[in-house]
Amino acid sequence: MAGPMARQAGERRPVGIVIPAYGHPQFLAEAISSACEQDYPAPVYVVVVDDQCRFEDTARVSVGLQEAYPGKLFYLRQKNTRLPGARNAGIRFLLAMDNEIDAIFLLDADNRLMPHAMQRYRDVLGDDERIGWAYPDIAFFGLSRVDDGVDIRETAPEYSVLKHLNGNISEAGSLVRADLFRKGVLFDEEMKFGLEDWDFWLTAVEAGYRGVRARDCGFLYRRRPESMIADSQRMTTGWLDRLRAKHSSLLSPRAVVRHEHEEAPAFAIWLVDSDRVHLTSDPYAPGRVVDLATFRQMAAAWIERPEEVFFPTHVFAFQNATWDMVRAGSRVLRYLFWRLRNEEHGLRFLKIGRSRSFALLRKKELIEEVHFACWNTDHLAALAASSHRAEGSSSGSLVPDDYESGIWAQTNMHLFECPPVADLPARMDEFVATLRYAPALIHSRGRRFAGPLASKVREDTRETMSLTGIHYPYPCLLDDGPRHILAVRPDDLASSLGEQALGPIVQAMAAHGAFVVAAEGDTELDLKRIEGAKWLPPIAEIIPQKWQFSDGDHAIYLGRRLPIRSGTARVLSIPFQQADTVIVAGGIGSLEVLGSTRHYGARCIVLADERLPSFAKDPAAALHAILALEHAANEIWAGQQWIADALVARGVPAGKIAASERGLSAFYAG
Repeated sequence: MAGPMARQAGERRPVGIVIPAYGHPQFLAEAISSACEQDYPAPVYVVVVDDQCRFEDTARVSVGLQEAYPGKLFYLRQKNTRLPGARNAGIRFLLAMDNEIDAIFLLDADNRLMPHAMQRYRDVLGDDERIGWAYPDIAFFGLSRVDDGVDIRETAPEYSVLKHLNGNISEAGSLVRADLFRKGVLFDEEMKFGLEDWDFWLTAVEAGYRGVRARDCGFLYRRRPESMIADSQRMTTGWLDRLRAKHSSLLSPRAVVRHEHEEAPAFAIWLVDSDRVHLTSDPYAPGRVVDLATFRQMAAAWIERPEEVFFPTHVFAFQNATWDMVRAGSRVLRYLFWRLRNEEHGLRFLKIGRSRSFALLRKKELIEEVHFACWNTDHLAALAASSHRAEGSSSGSLVPDDYESGIWAQTNMHLFECPPVADLPARMDEFVATLRYAPALIHSRGRRFAGPLASKVREDTRETMSLTGIHYPYPCLLDDGPRHILAVRPDDLASSLGEQALGPIVQAMAAHGAFVVAAEGDTELDLKRIEGAKWLPPIAEIIPQKWQFSDGDHAIYLGRRLPIRSGTARVLSIPFQQADTVIVAGGIGSLEVLGSTRHYGARCIVLADERLPSFAKDPAAALHAILALEHAANEIWAGQQWIADALVARGVPAGKIAASERGLSAFYAG
């Protein structure tokens, strides 16, 4: 074809439509005519890709209609490659035919377009190069399930990567920006038996593109009995596992956490004396800030349409001064947030008090000096939907008479002069009073939301991030630098031996990026002892975790019995699997974590020195345990030469062992 014609500034560029054809030639003429008769202010090129269809009518119809649409309709016949290959052939044909093509629509041979469709799609696609495609609500025709003939499925009113990871929210009948194809994003021709559309969109997401919803865009999807059966069977094959493996980077815990933070933040931090609300999934990340009126509107939309709308799972209420001090002075703030996120308690008022250890202490009586509050938004929704306030309340208040309060005891923050918020319960009650449930306006029975449900996405997100089904602190969400985790015993944090062995390593790694310290030990963590660990950098954090043993928790490795702390290991695996580096020091308690950690791409290092108590008591048993660690870890750093020699003598490969200083130097040199 001749080169592109000269176009005026601002004039629409051509668009293309690809129609793969294999089977059902009785519908093909409808699809072709609907594509060729678009009311669009620029050329519309339509190519039918005959994927070696066994019906002669496919070629006969396509060639015959070329006479009706000269210069607009084109016909290709190729060896059968199935749907992904046929679409790619049509895309390549159009791009080669006219390098001015602006966007390409993917139309299946049994579907149709209304005359305004291309204009509507292109308007929605816009000129933001980050928007890669416009996807439709799906208007069904043919075998309709409703009496009034209107059968429209809505998937995602607002595009969401988080939702797209949990289900395909973009129908193939979408308009795709041509530059997306030019950058090499095409259909995977190995995905021949299903999920090729979902795979294509996730590939586009990985390339940096996002979708946008095109409402009332004139796309018509033919519903047939055989297509309904096929749709129900496509997800039962092994292709779903292939899809997840191929896009593992999108489904990694670190990526999922980031998307949750950007699209569906878990926490709303309400600063009550300025009426600003921070929306975030990390108390240290800035997130998005809205005023209280906007937050009320968000809450009302969620209460009205919970299946569609994301809303924080928990609301925290702070004074500005208290919040600033907590963020500046705490090493366990993330731990507190995620611990409260895992509690089913609907409402909790808390204060900060003197204590030697970290704990949430429950009380039955009302705490007068409230420093902050946290409530589960499911509790909030239940209150807003009811015709009365919390059941059992004698005052009509948000706070039931028999609620459980709590104390957050944190010694090292020195917040004892922080003023209490005397009217916090009343402020919260006032907020809830504005959220009375209002039913949605009546619309066509045939227009329905088809998911994925926001609550289901939340649940699947939790499953992705945690094998235990709970939430737990994650390393810094918005830090794009390296993430290092050091798993140590509490005694090592305060001992001179721990300082000598760990201090240089911690300081060096802290200088290169975010650092998180996961302390093995009792949940009632002794913060006084941690305050004495002056060698810990300011950015270090503590994840208190109680190691629990029982007589039955063990594994047999090479004929020996090794203790296994399975419950603790599963919990610690959540932050571990989001790290770039995990260093296990002073014990073998994290043995069962390292295998899964390496699976997520983290580099696992074991520090072997005399802090392993069993070296002094039973060297053979200690070295036997190290052999197990050797299989789980990428490398072992030996604190002393005799330990390195003993490891080699017991069969540990010498190439996996390095002196701590040399290992640290090589770590950063590499």
